[in-house]
Amino acid sequence: MDALTVYLVFAITTGICCWLFFYVPIVSEAKRLGINNTFTRSPVISSVTYICISILVAPSLFIPIFSEEKGKLFREALRSEVLKQD
Repeated sequence: MDALTVYLVFAITTGICCWLFFYVPIVSEAKRLGINNTFTRSPVISSVTYICISILVAPSLFIPIFSEEKGKLFREALRSEVLKQD
């Protein structure tokens, strides 16, 4: 495998892991709380957008996945944005 293929596999798996570990639980919480915003009205489009952006910035998202302290900070920042009412 060449370096580009290895990086693409890394970026795609990091994007999917970030979506699964961070985004999905927070959007589920927003739906449960009855928040009405673009994240809860169109979850498929916002999920695809989140995954694509996560793939583009994968090296910077690698740290919150494996560091508990940085992961908590990332979750709180994401939660504060997703739980905003329109």
